[in-house]
Amino acid sequence: MDTRERYPDRQEELLLIGDALQGRMWTMLPGIVVKYFIQDNTPVASVKLAIKGYDIIDDGSKTFHDLPILPHCPVMFPRGGGYSITFPIKSGEKLRITEQIRYQKDTACVNRRR
Repeated sequence: MDTRERYPDRQEELLLIGDALQGRMWTMLPGIVVKYFIQDNTPVASVKLAIKGYDIIDDGSKTFHDLPILPHCPVMFPRGGGYSITFPIKSGEKLRITEQIRYQKDTACVNRRR
């Protein structure tokens, strides 16, 4: 039986498709610090993703490979009330990469009151 026959309701079918697409999105990934440095007073790291990517070959099998290193990832430390907490970061430490739609400085400009 085809899965479309199980969901005669068009809205339910669209929700099913949306859930399937959303399940393939990566919004937070594990990573390992390759290099940590300060650039223009901003803490920055080069990060190697701790997961593998894959390609599907014509016969349907998968070949796994390392994903490229992400250079110049801004590092965000906890802050609030005019204070921030910083701590040393060394090569080889584990971290989480979160994806943003917009660059942080652009968002601050949009939300600024005049």
